[in-house]
Amino acid sequence: MDALDQEIFDTEVQQYFEASKDKRIANFIIDYIVYLSLTFVTGAFIGIVLVMIFGDDFFLTVDEESVSARLIDYAIGALVMFIYYSAVEYYSNGKSLGKLITKTRAVQRSGEDMTFGIAIKRSACRLIPFNPFSFLGDLRNGWHDSIPNTKVIDEKRPIVQYSRGKEVQPVEYDFLKKTENQ
Repeated sequence: MDALDQEIFDTEVQQYFEASKDKRIANFIIDYIVYLSLTFVTGAFIGIVLVMIFGDDFFLTVDEESVSARLIDYAIGALVMFIYYSAVEYYSNGKSLGKLITKTRAVQRSGEDMTFGIAIKRSACRLIPFNPFSFLGDLRNGWHDSIPNTKVIDEKRPIVQYSRGKEVQPVEYDFLKKTENQ
């Protein structure tokens, strides 16, 4: 065996296990609270601007129960969600606030970091009305993972793989306990 063969033989490939459903639910709850907070602040800002432009009587002339008022509310909420997830997941390397707290990260299915285009696709898929229900059952990945071909990994659970010629032997390091996966 020459030096090149030995180098290939002992190559280490770093990968991670996918995040558990519990961590995905925690991510959702934390990020949803952030989303609601941002939507509230955005709505308050828009309200202040409208009063400054049109005066104090503006809200007396708007029917809050009208279809157009509700559509504007939904559009603002969707825009806030889209911008929040797209920007945060791209600029923070796949981590929203929820993922930062749970030590998870969104990556491409291949394990590579997300591109801006993929972050936009994930955010657009979150706007599908029943996206949260796509996690029901045995599925670990919802539509905002499966459509743009991404996954959420657990950064505390690496899989260390050593290639032995053509055979790959994964070893899971889970906190203090070391177990082999066959």
